[in-house]
Amino acid sequence: MVIRRAHLNEYPQVIEFYYSVSDSMVDSPFRPTWRRGIYPVLDDLIGNLFIAKDENDGIIGSVLVNDRQGSGYENGAWQLNTDRVAVIHLLAVTPTYQHKGVARALLDAVRNSMIGMADTIRLDTLENNIPAKRLYEGYGFHSCGDIDVEYEGVGVKKFTLYEYLI
Repeated sequence: MVIRRAHLNEYPQVIEFYYSVSDSMVDSPFRPTWRRGIYPVLDDLIGNLFIAKDENDGIIGSVLVNDRQGSGYENGAWQLNTDRVAVIHLLAVTPTYQHKGVARALLDAVRNSMIGMADTIRLDTLENNIPAKRLYEGYGFHSCGDIDVEYEGVGVKKFTLYEYLI
């Protein structure tokens, strides 16, 4: 497995990766709420986009980090009051590679890239996404409360906020 920043010409392939992950998890209670043509789209990939590739050069995981805090983040019970915030979005691993260290490796890449640039890393996950919560808490993220967020095409969903101090 190789983890690296995605090249701009790979962004359309990364978008298709996200839709493929969502489609492959249609029967899972932890299925992402992503909608083809609504979210994610190319304009959503602004920031540092990391990809994990397998030995056949296929994308098996991806994560985006930038400074865009979502709606409701102002209500988080954050550990640190700072403007130097990195925010994780769109962390996904193809189902056949889940539970094999890919997500942790992507989190490592984000953390390492933010040292000296941010004081904290924040993210949100669906309140009922138990596997993601286990991943984040096992990695060292601290739960900072729940918020309701309304997304186009999805409606209002409850999310749990997490923070990791760098």
